[in-house]
Parts: sequence; C-alpha cells; structure tokens
Amino acid sequence: MKDAIIILGGGIEPDGSLPEIPKLRVAKGVELLRSGTAPRIIMSGNYGFWLEKEPIRPEAEAMKEYAVSLGVPEDAILKEDVSKDTIGNAYFCKLNFLEPNNWKNIVVVTSEYHIPRTKYIFEKVLGPDYDIEFVLVDSKLSSERLAVQINKENKTTEFLNKLLDPVRAGDTNAIKDLMYAKHPGYSENPEITKEQLLKMLGRD
Repeated sequence: MKDAIIILGGGIEPDGSLPEIPKLRVAKGVELLRSGTAPRIIMSGNYGFWLEKEPIRPEAEAMKEYAVSLGVPEDAILKEDVSKDTIGNAYFCKLNFLEPNNWKNIVVVTSEYHIPRTKYIFEKVLGPDYDIEFVLVDSKLSSERLAVQINKENKTTEFLNKLLDPVRAGDTNAIKDLMYAKHPGYSENPEITKEQLLKMLGRD
C-alpha cells in the first residue's frame, strides 16, 4: 500500500467552484482510495499565480468538498493550500506532509497533458529517496484543445528545465531558495516578473 495519493489542482473559478478537469482528477483519486491504493488523499493547490484575481477559496478546499460529495470521509483528506504551481505542489506537500510523516511511497494524480512536467518536478523536488507513481487522467479535451495544452506544457517544461536542472534532486533548501528568489508566484521581488514569465511561455 502507498502512503498517500496526491491530487494536483487544475484550476478554480472566481466563485470557488471546481471546473471539470480538477473534478476528473479528484474522481480518479477517489477511485484509487477506494481500491485500497493508499489510506489518505492530499488535495494540493491554492490557485494559479498567473490569475488576475484571487478566487474566494483555494483549489484544495473545493477539491476536498467534491471528494466528500463522492463519499470520501473528511478525515481521509488532507489539504495543501499554499501552492500556486506544480513546483509549489511538490515542495509544500513534501514540507508539510511527506517529510514530517516519513511518507516516501506516493501516487500523484494529474491530467495526461500535465504528466511530463509533473514527473520532472516531483522527481526533482522530492529526490531519489521517494517512490513516486504517476497516474494520468483523461482530460476529455477535444484534439484541438489538447494540442494547445500540450504546446503550453512543452514551453513551460523547457523553461523549468533551465531553472531546475542545476539543482540536485531532493535538495529542499535549494528548491526553497530558488522559489523565494526567482519565482513570481512566491517571491516578493522575483528575478523574473509574472508578466515576463508569461510572455516567455507564450501565455501573455
């Protein structure tokens, strides 16, 4: 049995409701929980740092509510509601749940187009001491929309490779320093502004 199932947030509406893609991720995580894959779920996500306006509640809260509506007991769900991107998902899950509880055997659930970036980041942030299984979820996007998402992911991953490749896998302090010095989602005075980053990624 795994120690935990981590479900990555996939967006939230301004009114705090959950879009279809994160609903599909939660449903897959609930399926894994019921099959005995792990005894608990960690919902991971606050909101995307690129949003102009902060939603009324974190992704993790909305995801928990949806899982409970599917019949999952509240005490089987933990919330990581600080992260604003995939690096944050990995870092704050490690810092707040995995390390303190010595949970080294985990499953990470996300959409199919997000798997390559997620795998790179989680293996980099968590390091070789962790056994990580990645479970993809069919996002049910049209071929056109899926192609757009994959193109965005490729650009983002290319940027992250340049940022994270010099960091030794599992070096939590180095990841923290990078996030709070360079990342516009976490740094008060980032080396790269949110606007610059979005332009680099073709999302402006």
